[in-house]
Amino acid sequence: MAHPAERTAFKSCYEATKYGILMRAGRMVILYQVFFMMHMSVIPLFAQQPVDSLERVMDQNYKPFILGFSEKGNYVTVQKRYGRSSDTITVFDTRGKGRAVGDIINYKVGQVFLGEDAVFSTDPYKAEYWNLKTNRRQEYRNVKRSCVLPEALTYSILDYDNGITVYNHLGLKLYSLSDVVGNPVTDYRRKNFVTIKNGDSYEICDVSKGQPRKVYASKNRLDHLMLSDAGHYLIAVEVESENKTAAGTAKLTIIHLKGGTLVQSSVGEWNESGTPNFTEFGKGSLLMNTTQLIPKSKTMEIWYGNDGDLHRNQLGNDRVNRYRVIDTHSGTVQDLPLRKFTDMIPLGNDRHILAFKSGALQNYVSLWENADMSVYDLKTGKFLELGVVKTLDLYLSKKGNLVAYKDVENKWVVADLMTGKRNSLSHVRLGLRSGPLRNPVFTNNDQDIYFESNAGLYVFSTTLNTLKLVPETENREVKIMNRNREIFAAGGGAFTRLTLTGQKPVVIEMTEKEENTTTYLKLINHKIKMLIPSTGNKLTSVHFTTKLNQAVYIEENYTVCPKLMFRDIARNKATVLSESNTNDHRSQHLKLEVIRYTNSEGQPLKGLLYYPAGFDPGKQYPMVVRIYQIQSKTSNEFPIVGYNNPPAYDLKRLVESGYFVYLPDIVFGEKGTGLSALDCVNRALDAIQDRPYINQAKIGLTGHSHGGYETNFIATHSKRFAAYLSGAGNSDIVRSYFSYNYNFHSPFYWQFENGQYEMPSSFAENKELYFRNNPIHYAEKVSAPILLWAGKKDRNIAWDQVMEFFIGLKRHGKDVIALFYPNQGHTTGTTTPEGKDLYRKNMEWWDYFLKDKKDIPWIQQQMEKDAL
Repeated sequence: MAHPAERTAFKSCYEATKYGILMRAGRMVILYQVFFMMHMSVIPLFAQQPVDSLERVMDQNYKPFILGFSEKGNYVTVQKRYGRSSDTITVFDTRGKGRAVGDIINYKVGQVFLGEDAVFSTDPYKAEYWNLKTNRRQEYRNVKRSCVLPEALTYSILDYDNGITVYNHLGLKLYSLSDVVGNPVTDYRRKNFVTIKNGDSYEICDVSKGQPRKVYASKNRLDHLMLSDAGHYLIAVEVESENKTAAGTAKLTIIHLKGGTLVQSSVGEWNESGTPNFTEFGKGSLLMNTTQLIPKSKTMEIWYGNDGDLHRNQLGNDRVNRYRVIDTHSGTVQDLPLRKFTDMIPLGNDRHILAFKSGALQNYVSLWENADMSVYDLKTGKFLELGVVKTLDLYLSKKGNLVAYKDVENKWVVADLMTGKRNSLSHVRLGLRSGPLRNPVFTNNDQDIYFESNAGLYVFSTTLNTLKLVPETENREVKIMNRNREIFAAGGGAFTRLTLTGQKPVVIEMTEKEENTTTYLKLINHKIKMLIPSTGNKLTSVHFTTKLNQAVYIEENYTVCPKLMFRDIARNKATVLSESNTNDHRSQHLKLEVIRYTNSEGQPLKGLLYYPAGFDPGKQYPMVVRIYQIQSKTSNEFPIVGYNNPPAYDLKRLVESGYFVYLPDIVFGEKGTGLSALDCVNRALDAIQDRPYINQAKIGLTGHSHGGYETNFIATHSKRFAAYLSGAGNSDIVRSYFSYNYNFHSPFYWQFENGQYEMPSSFAENKELYFRNNPIHYAEKVSAPILLWAGKKDRNIAWDQVMEFFIGLKRHGKDVIALFYPNQGHTTGTTTPEGKDLYRKNMEWWDYFLKDKKDIPWIQQQMEKDAL
């Protein structure tokens, strides 16, 4: 089971390891290093290094990322993500002391294990089978579509001559079929079907197993062959028409994959533009949704102020849904009454279907719309009002009898649709100081609902109507790792079904933010048992075997090169299978200090202060400050040099080039976004201003996106920085507030009222607050050179926001340079020519202003006043 790669937290009491020791010194609490030779002379690794030499360094160091873990835990696939590429995947044998079996090169689309015998890799137009036991490899070219079925232990290759060949898990050919129409239909686990043109007939064949099996044949063409969402039915639209492109009379052919029975239903006139969608529910029903697209005028757009679905103007069409319920046993078709509703989603039981009108309550104050939800009862034919669901935050149980949703007061409500009973869960009553409940996960029998939170794991008993905290998780951030997720598109958002797999234990990732420790646990029969012990190192790519008796993961820290770990959970034994960057002996001598400070409202914050390589306390060093929001959670990440870093920022290269790097936390309060950021950064700088080895006259500030806005604002209010570098950031938040965002398909004022900007009021309620936090209003006060950059295809932050700030600075005679990349968006890409150019210019900018290296022509052209 795969786990997200990012973990959040910081460890203030780090256990002694061979790579780190604990030190305490007042507010400056933590110092990571094995030992540090104060008088060690280290020449900066990247000083004056040419690009080709620098790229050779990028090609020597990598961060591993686990792609897959075989079912019995014998093999693991690991991608090596170098500083400028990620084309190598290594397979490791976890048994014994572990060993690298070999590499897979240039197969990036995917790798799937076929039992414990082989791994199958895919990429556009090619595929490779590799038997891990015999080391036999077979590469396939001219691949139109490949399909591997790990549960059926077969794979197939569809070529561009429309022939399909099926192989077993040993790589042996089983059979071939020709004249395949369209692409295979598969669940990517154990089922695969194709349509064959056989003379004047069409045949559907099951090509999942050792021999092909014809499951249906017809003289009519078979359109839209598909599997239902749960995989119990194979469905084909059969159109009776002589003309391939003309509308005809259609019938559905529904094949029960368990038992092989066949049912046909007439659905009337059919045109290929009406692509159907089928959702299983109950014990034998399908909800069929056909969407008709009505083109809008291409010469004019009409935007209405009462329209809650402005996205339609981007799509260029209106959508009209038609919903029908099909009985898979009898074939009967029942049209559902839409009335005022636009969207209908089955809950999963035999009776109830959610219904609401998309956009009816959407005023774009939040990104996701509120929905006035009703439930249609198939048994009574009536609609029952459920109430307003906040921001479509609604979750379905496995059986479909229960729903959990947030009401307009932001309280969770658990509703039993069979009994009509509702329970409201109050956060105040629960005393959840660290944040609300989230992501309700239902057990398969609907008896319990597990809620994640920043304050622990909570369990709601649907039979006892009680909500209890799992004591061992109190005041910890928890996430359930073995939850199944089903997504149901709904209006401008989606509903979700989160369920636990069978009766298996609940696997929990538990994080203690203050001490930056992460633990993996399992909860079974109300008892907690350890899977992976608590550690201050960062764990990523965590995978468990099905029986939870083995695990693999990547373990790293700032001075600890990433290691591929294999853990025998039953024996509580961990083995290092591979350690990356073994040639990097300098990293373990690098130094990170956690700085503690508070903002003006008394909120405790942290800043990460990274020391330059070869630090000598008798010297002075320049410093680059990078800002966004909370960054202290990244303290246990191992950085590598390369283009595969955030735009215009490479932590490892900066410290190796002789810079301090400072990452202060930023939170927003009643002052507004910009002033709050200024306050946090000033307090963070105050906490280190007494350090003689930091040159206070040579400090730079940088940020991208939201950090770019913060940089723009701070540049208009501060004299503490020698230079600024700002990327893709807003400069006029009033204009942005009233803009349409083509990335989110929404007016952008939600971002300020209930989004990232966290402004305490709307513009109309406090215009002065927005004016005070608006960088463009203070462009004349910028007192240090600033480099701006943007991609002109940016659909998130309009690129001309950067142009506007450039014009404002130019008008007031400020030292400003703007880089505009016509073919890039919100970022420049990592290995694009633009990304490489920005990477180079970012370091040159800091070297020019913070190290006084004046031989950089593109900067000197601005700084030589007489040149203009």
